[in-house]
Amino acid sequence: MISRREAITDKNAHPGFVEVIKNLSSEEAKILKLFTSRQVFPLIDVRAEFKERGKGGRDIITNMSQIGTLSGCVDISLVPSLLDNLCRLGLLQIPSGMHLTNEDLYKPLEESPESQAIKIAIEKDEKQKVEFTRKYITLTTYGKQFCDTCVRDK
Repeated sequence: MISRREAITDKNAHPGFVEVIKNLSSEEAKILKLFTSRQVFPLIDVRAEFKERGKGGRDIITNMSQIGTLSGCVDISLVPSLLDNLCRLGLLQIPSGMHLTNEDLYKPLEESPESQAIKIAIEKDEKQKVEFTRKYITLTTYGKQFCDTCVRDK
């Protein structure tokens, strides 16, 4: 999967790849392996909003996805922080204010048992409503080069 030797000797290797590899967990390597077969995945944030205009709300879950399940991560609850780290390393990005045009891609997330349980809990309070924020995560150019050089099976 990820080989320090390949990262150093491959003609497409960036010198920063060695440091990236040092900062990756095995779970993050599984996620990157998933991104070699598909470069874009839907994400949602589940938010409790006050119905009264201008009162605000709070995020209950951020960066919910199916990435952990699809990549075989052991602890799915850690996936949002793993995605944060992969973004910090410059391998993945979550474009601000953008979402995928195919709304059907979000249904498994919004209709998941976890999302629905949160929705029910939020809506028990008459003053609150649930809001799903749709977005997506994708490889950066640097991330694509990293995956092609260090992750993809050759």
